[in-house]
Amino acid sequence: MSERKTLYYIFIVTLIAASLIAYFLSIPLVNRINDYKNNLQEKQAELSNLNKKEEALKKISTSYNKYKQQFDLVTESLPKTKEISDYITQLEGAASQSGLSIQSIKVGGQAQTGGQKEQSNSQYSQLAKVGDIYTLPIDISMSSNNFGNFQTFIETLEKLSRFTTVQKISLKNSTSNKSLDTSISLTIYVLP
Repeated sequence: MSERKTLYYIFIVTLIAASLIAYFLSIPLVNRINDYKNNLQEKQAELSNLNKKEEALKKISTSYNKYKQQFDLVTESLPKTKEISDYITQLEGAASQSGLSIQSIKVGGQAQTGGQKEQSNSQYSQLAKVGDIYTLPIDISMSSNNFGNFQTFIETLEKLSRFTTVQKISLKNSTSNKSLDTSISLTIYVLP
């Protein structure tokens, strides 16, 4: 029986030793598993935050595209350049299409007659600052055979890309050549 007892004690000691070895070997594995679990939870939270940021960026991008179209219209209507030769060309084209004959165009105090444009930079000396923008006055003298042509010109003027304000309109019947003499004062705007 003593052999049996000895075997029993050896078995118990071996079992306890194996349990202790398994316990001490499993602790680092359990800790590593817990670390991986915590790391996974952190990464999931980070991914969730990134997804929220992505959604916010998509909303901002949509808003940006919406407002960019409106901003582009404003930029086109209020250019940053003082160069107005394209605008004068548009005015001359609108007058021609409307059946008006331009007698003179006076930009910021300097006259341009008969379609001959002066290339002087001093024509911009009369820019006036109004709030955050500058204004430039333009005076046009023209003649027409009838009022309908002038009305067509005004309608075309409203459709020009550059924002324009009509300040004053003067209409006179000319008795000598039976035409309608017109003068119109405009203001165009320039961003600084």
